[in-house]
Amino acid sequence: MEKKSFIFSKNQIFWLIIASSPVGLTVLPRELNQYTGQSGWLFIILSICLILLFTRVSLILPKRYPGCSLLVILERIIGKWSGRFLFVTLIAISIILTGLGIRLLTDGIIVHILFHTPSWIIILSEILIVMYAVTKREETLARFNELIQPLLILTLLTIFLLVMNKSDFSNLKPIIAKEVVFDKGLFTSLYPYLASWVIFFFLPLMPNFKTLNKGVLQGLLFLGIFWGLLFIITISIFGPVEINYIEYPSIDLARLVEIPILERMEIVFLTTWIINAFSLNHLTFLSATTGLNTLFSKTSFSRWIIVVGVLVFLVAIYPSDIDHASYLTKILQLVIILLYFFIFPLIVLIDTVKRKVKSN
Repeated sequence: MEKKSFIFSKNQIFWLIIASSPVGLTVLPRELNQYTGQSGWLFIILSICLILLFTRVSLILPKRYPGCSLLVILERIIGKWSGRFLFVTLIAISIILTGLGIRLLTDGIIVHILFHTPSWIIILSEILIVMYAVTKREETLARFNELIQPLLILTLLTIFLLVMNKSDFSNLKPIIAKEVVFDKGLFTSLYPYLASWVIFFFLPLMPNFKTLNKGVLQGLLFLGIFWGLLFIITISIFGPVEINYIEYPSIDLARLVEIPILERMEIVFLTTWIINAFSLNHLTFLSATTGLNTLFSKTSFSRWIIVVGVLVFLVAIYPSDIDHASYLTKILQLVIILLYFFIFPLIVLIDTVKRKVKSN
């Protein structure tokens, strides 16, 4: 009997978008507060409106070319070589994103758990685990996140509820902070959506546009709401001044839990954080491997796993420390913002003009 090909459901697409939330979310409340003060939640609302708008624009492409890979779409719109060049660039971004994600996770593990372990050992272990998961292809990715992401969210919501009694919402006043750095505040508030675009590498497995559209947009909206809730709770508990001196506000939030059987709630949180980081690295690693397999279909998928694994390892060991890794991540974020707000809309515009010229 012929094996039925796997197709992503709406719920699976939704959970993949949730899984795309970056490793650095644990420090985002502090970083956003530095530029916006207690007004950060306004920037979160602005960023989610922008990301939803431009994602809807980008989703015009799979709507017009249902069932086609991103490579085929790009080649049809901007030509074979230009399309391939952009597609390779997207693969490179995905590889770098994976490498930096693994490095940030490694540095976090060293700080909080494995204090004296050489970073390269942890990096290599993470990559080997991710490589094994990637060999199981897209269905395993979907099933894993369909199971684990609800549990991760339930854990974080439990922490929120258990520390809610310590909140002082007067810390969110005045609504508009005295000193706001608008451009840096907006830049920081866009960070949670850094990897959501990699979903486009799996377009052939999402042939139904309504399913794709609802899954992606609902996932982004939920991610924005959850990120906003994290910011509001951390600011209301620690205040806009004290939070500037807390390196990992989300972890300190978990330490406030005072229920006897949950005295070390930060351990639960760290476990959740590591699993979520694995989900992200699994997603971006598989997207890069899938992209290379689409581009060079004659080469076996397993060989591309090895190639991507080596490249990811080189990227992960390149930063000298966690600050260097964070700096490189911000540079990559600039590139991805350019992709979101300029490159994809420009491709949609070119396709629209070509269609109108052809119809006339």
